[in-house]
Amino acid sequence: MQLPQSKLKRQIEIIALALNSEKKFSIFDVAELFHCEELTIKRDLQELRSQGIDIHSTKGKGICIEKTIDEAKQKAFAEALAKITGVKTD
Repeated sequence: MQLPQSKLKRQIEIIALALNSEKKFSIFDVAELFHCEELTIKRDLQELRSQGIDIHSTKGKGICIEKTIDEAKQKAFAEALAKITGVKTD
């Protein structure tokens, strides 16, 4: 069974890939990258959407974020990642 921390870390990394990469990543690509099932990535995307992040996977575009993530959500994700990795945020 996967720890909630690794799930959160994976979800944050999926957001980072969608925001910062010039490359298009499909659900298959991301599943291979994280050594998990495609269904796991689909669930991650659904969970992120339920948290208000407009992240989708579309044919030809790959996984992308359609709308800007507001500062409060960015800060919450940064704090969660810092807690997991032990890196402090300012």
